[in-house]
Amino acid sequence: MAPIEVAGRPVNDPLGVFVDYCKGHARTVRAYDWLAGTHPVLTPKLIKVTRAPHMGSRMSREQERHLLRLSETATWRCRPAAGRLPTRGSSPVI
Repeated sequence: MAPIEVAGRPVNDPLGVFVDYCKGHARTVRAYDWLAGTHPVLTPKLIKVTRAPHMGSRMSREQERHLLRLSETATWRCRPAAGRLPTRGSSPVI
């Protein structure tokens, strides 16, 4: 597999990095990564998974409720799938 660049750094074996992540974080992949890709909006179930002990989340119950309230009125569907969040010194791509 050809090397790629991520955040300005070369990754010579991207497939190996992916495989190592899956092996080293199997619980996260099964419990969160797969689940996160199945929901178009934030859900209580998704937040619950992020608060699982193996995820190491420090999110409080109050923060969880706040995110869910924000999620109810968020304009998720108004953003194109190819959109991305801004990085330092840039504007969002929408």
